[in-house]
Amino acid sequence: MAKIAGKKFLVVNEAKQLIGAIATEDLKPVPTSEWNNTRIIEIIQPLETVNAVPADLSLLEVVQQIETEKVSELAVIRKDGVVVGLLDKDSILSLMEKEAQNKMEAVIVDTEINKPETTYIN
Repeated sequence: MAKIAGKKFLVVNEAKQLIGAIATEDLKPVPTSEWNNTRIIEIIQPLETVNAVPADLSLLEVVQQIETEKVSELAVIRKDGVVVGLLDKDSILSLMEKEAQNKMEAVIVDTEINKPETTYIN
């Protein structure tokens, strides 16, 4: 199982193919005295409830999908159904902010290096 945003977990089969998800909320109706007898497969949310994207989708398309669907994370799935990762909106935004900051710093450094020298004549 892979953790999603602290409250949900992806559930995969033996072949590492995504079969659904389970949220901590899904555990509440099950008395702790029954946890030993309750199988995950009995309480998982179906695959259709998991927000997922194909592994060959571009990062721009992923960001657009996150914004359009108003989701905070997307499972990344290969064509054979194997989970290859999880994209988190906050992590993507943080990466974009760092990249923008680095570009801004590079521009500032470049303009400082390429300043014309001022010569004063007496």
